[in-house]
Amino acid sequence: MLAAAFKEEADKEKNAALTSGYLTKVRLELQGLCIQILELIEGILLPKAENGEPMVFYKKLQADYYRYLAEFLEGDGHKEAVASAIEVYADATAEAERHLMVTHPVRLGLALNYAVFQQVIRKDDSSAVRIAKDAYLSAVRALEGMPQEAVRDAHPILALLQENLQVWSPEGFS
Repeated sequence: MLAAAFKEEADKEKNAALTSGYLTKVRLELQGLCIQILELIEGILLPKAENGEPMVFYKKLQADYYRYLAEFLEGDGHKEAVASAIEVYADATAEAERHLMVTHPVRLGLALNYAVFQQVIRKDDSSAVRIAKDAYLSAVRALEGMPQEAVRDAHPILALLQENLQVWSPEGFS
């Protein structure tokens, strides 16, 4: 009986070591992929992007990949990824405010992802709610009287913003 308990404990330790090693390997692979994609975005796509939709789209994508890095990196790597994501999300938001209507799907997608970043990575519920609520309410007000195509394009992202607001907002959202 005692030998079985020792064997079980040894197996647990061995499995924990294998799991830890595998997790490290997966994190390194993910980090490498994210860095490759960021190099592509920063070195090729952004320099050629026109103002407006293309620039907002690529900056959103860039910020999203910094967010992905922040999800699994630790220590200084995590801090750098968070700082980079904040900077790029802010740049993308400013670009969207200058060039895209509040109902534009890329602008709404940017607001959605920025709000998720604030809530999940930064644990800042108030910023997440503010970003999502501002985007949602502005778009809903602007959609009145717009062509059906604009309403149809905005609807899926508005639904996601509304769902997140219902979860994140302590007083609820209507």
